[in-house]
Amino acid sequence: ADIRSIALDTSSRTSVALVKVLCARRFGIQPVFTPQAPSLDVMLAGADAALMIGDPALELDAEGHGVRKIDLGEEWTALTGLPFVYAAWVVRSALDPALKAELRAFLEASLAAGLATLPEIARRETGPGWSAAEVEGYLRRFNYRFGPDELQGLARFESLLAERDWEQRCPHCHQHVTSVPTPADKALYRDNIYSMTKYHQEEMVLLIGKTY
Repeated sequence: ADIRSIALDTSSRTSVALVKVLCARRFGIQPVFTPQAPSLDVMLAGADAALMIGDPALELDAEGHGVRKIDLGEEWTALTGLPFVYAAWVVRSALDPALKAELRAFLEASLAAGLATLPEIARRETGPGWSAAEVEGYLRRFNYRFGPDELQGLARFESLLAERDWEQRCPHCHQHVTSVPTPADKALYRDNIYSMTKYHQEEMVLLIGKTY
C-alpha cells in the first residue's frame, strides 16, 4: 500500500506488462507507472519503486542502495503456480516441414553444446560482483524447453493482460476509464479545496517564474 508510483525501465515490454499484472493481482495496488531510463538513483528520486531489467538488475547491490529486490518470476509463480515464459523460439505453422526439422535439430544441438560447456561459459561471462559459480547457477535456473506448464503459463498471462486490472475503473459502472487532457482554454471551477489549492499553486509558480 506504500507503493504509489513505479518507474519502469522500458527495455522489455514483457517485464513492464508483468509488473502491472502483479501489482493488480499479487500485491493489490494501483500505482502510477512512469517510463524511465534504467538508472536506479534517478528512478527512485521520483518514484517509490523501480523496475530494473537484465544486467542492471542482476548487478544491483540492493543492500548498498538500501532497497529490497523482488524477483518477478518468483512472484508470478507464487500467484499462479505456473512458470513465466520470458522468451521462446517460434516459427510460422506454414513453414516447410523440412526447414522446421532443420531448425529444431540446430537448436537442440546448440542447447546440448551450451549445457555441456556451461562452466566454461560462466567463467567467460563473469562480471563485477559475480563469481563463476553464481553465473553458472543463474544459467542453470532457466528451463530451456517449452512444455505444457509453460504453455499454460503463457495462456494465463495472456488472459490476465486482457483483463487490464491495473487500469483505473469508473466507481459506478466499473468500466475502464481513459485519462483525457484538460484543454488550456477550459474555464476554471474552484468549487472544492483541491481545485482551490491547485489553482493557488499554479499562480505561485507563475509569479516566481515572472520574478526570477
